[in-house]
Amino acid sequence: MFRVSCVALVLFATAVLLGGCSSSNPSEPGGGSNFAVTGVAPSGAGPGETVTVTGIGFGDGTRASQVVFGSTSAETINSWSDTEIEVVVPTGLPTWAFIDVLVRKGRADSDAWSWLSLPLGWRRITDNGTNDCYDLCWADGDVLYFSSTRAEATNFDCYFTYADDGTPTTQLTFGSGYDGMPAGQNINWAYVSQSGDATNLHVYHGMSHLQVTNDDYDDRWPDFNPAPAATYEIAFSKGVWNELQQITEWFIYGWSSGVGPDPITLSVGGDFQPSWGPDGDNVAFMRGSSIHKVEVATHNVTQLTSGHSDACPDWGDDGQILWVRAQDEIWTMDEDGKNQTMLVDPPGFIQSAVWSNNMDRIAMIILLMGAYDIYIYDT
Repeated sequence: MFRVSCVALVLFATAVLLGGCSSSNPSEPGGGSNFAVTGVAPSGAGPGETVTVTGIGFGDGTRASQVVFGSTSAETINSWSDTEIEVVVPTGLPTWAFIDVLVRKGRADSDAWSWLSLPLGWRRITDNGTNDCYDLCWADGDVLYFSSTRAEATNFDCYFTYADDGTPTTQLTFGSGYDGMPAGQNINWAYVSQSGDATNLHVYHGMSHLQVTNDDYDDRWPDFNPAPAATYEIAFSKGVWNELQQITEWFIYGWSSGVGPDPITLSVGGDFQPSWGPDGDNVAFMRGSSIHKVEVATHNVTQLTSGHSDACPDWGDDGQILWVRAQDEIWTMDEDGKNQTMLVDPPGFIQSAVWSNNMDRIAMIILLMGAYDIYIYDT
């Protein structure tokens, strides 16, 4: 149902379908443009995942037809047509490595598609080359919001996609300059847009647009409050400029129509990346190189982690806080900072990580092999 509501939300947006980079693998003896794999979605997956192979000239699946991952033939084919095959990724493949996926008909091999083989429980749902994905937000259901330069190399815009395979992907903003750090909840979404030296907060309630801030400060990292009828709808970071035009102070602010924005953290200390707790009474955030939380009513701040380059807190529905440590590990802890546990350590630089709504999956942006892409990990 949410996919329908998202379409209603973005009647003004245009869809951008994800692609990949094919590799040349002339078939023997009947290859060429009439027999080729032209895509695999999702663009990376582990054993047991179902992927869709698209292309041309696949036939009807008879004549000893196979789908080959590297040198391993898939054992389970769910469906087969001349242009699309639904197939289960076989076991025994190398992981965190690109392999060729091709279709074989008798002795003839199709042109291949270069595809990322991942460990069990992993998927890669974007394949943007060098166009970066940033500022990930997991909204309702399978919906993911992010910002990217995919439309124009020097211009960030906001997009949403779906966590199952990354298709379709829909562009939400089309301005020049920087539109980023999107957040989503139900049919509402928010983002920040740079105007001159300042970055201001914008909110959409359905199709109704409101620019929340319009000042000389720098507003970033909005996050919707999950608690109904809470005082503040959104928390965000506000940076204050000094006379030398340098941001010297960052605070967490709360905003709701007719109420804010009002400061939630009061001490000077560089407070970034707020994430609401499930009850709406507390906000987790980054200060320095550690994760803290603040009680909204009292402004009391409690430090939860210490001295490990901790960032990107995301507070889950059951009270568990997810965060990124040292830019390459994902950790979890209780809301009081106890039971700190490393959950997963993927290769590459982790830009951000967020829980799904029921906390059975984590979406993350990883810089790997020269590209920032969105990965999904089943917990």
